Amino acid sequence: MNPLIIILAAVIPSAVLIHHFYRQDKRKPEPLDKIIKIFFLGLISVVLVQVPEGILDIFFNQFITNSLAYNFLQAFVVAALCEESIKFIIVRKFIYNDDRFDEIKDGIFYTIVVSLGFACAENILYVVNYGIEIIQVRALFAVPLHASASGIMGYYIGKAKFSQSKKEERDNFVKGLCIAIAIHGLYDFVIFVEGSYISFIINTIILIAAFNFLYNKINVAILENEINENSKSSSSRIAPKIQEPISTPPVHPLFKKEIENIVDKKKVE
Repeated sequence: MNPLIIILAAVIPSAVLIHHFYRQDKRKPEPLDKIIKIFFLGLISVVLVQVPEGILDIFFNQFITNSLAYNFLQAFVVAALCEESIKFIIVRKFIYNDDRFDEIKDGIFYTIVVSLGFACAENILYVVNYGIEIIQVRALFAVPLHASASGIMGYYIGKAKFSQSKKEERDNFVKGLCIAIAIHGLYDFVIFVEGSYISFIINTIILIAAFNFLYNKINVAILENEINENSKSSSSRIAPKIQEPISTPPVHPLFKKEIENIVDKKKVE
């Protein structure tokens, strides 16, 4: 197969989603050089993650005989834990302390970029091994799965960056990583156990729920940023430039309560 076709097929699904989420940050878009750097690190992380995944795979093959338990461990530990952890490490090591990481939603965007770099490298491997046809399924399911699970983790990384204490920072790290592992692991577990058209139906529901969760977190992050900007500008008497929250999907009642708590907390402060 033509290498150019392979690369284009692998890159386009990730590029489309990166462009989509890049457009959400209209007020302070991230610099292109940072985006390329983080995307490239996501690409090469596929190679790095082979080491822990390979070791765990050998161990589970040797000692786990129950098929359900084996599939569970493959999904939640070998795939989800290893892959989401390396994405977390890249964001924490290479962008977290950067001056341009200055808003909670930057955590969402950069973690999505890492995840889509990772998904792009996976796409190349899948196309080489299984043919160009596989990219359609991955574009609709696997690539958005990486973006949504890791994007939610990114919200909590962003929260951690602006935490008031080390404990709060650590708690946000753990919460974000656990949620990403849960979503990613559940998606993979459904495929490993079911492996038929039923798995596509179930995973469609998982993806819709995950993206709804992610968009609500983006809206919450935008609101938190505007509240922080307003509080700063009130002392300097400079009117902040307001960004409207993204319009779809609407904020879920669960997150409306979270937003009310944020507003109340800022009023007290």
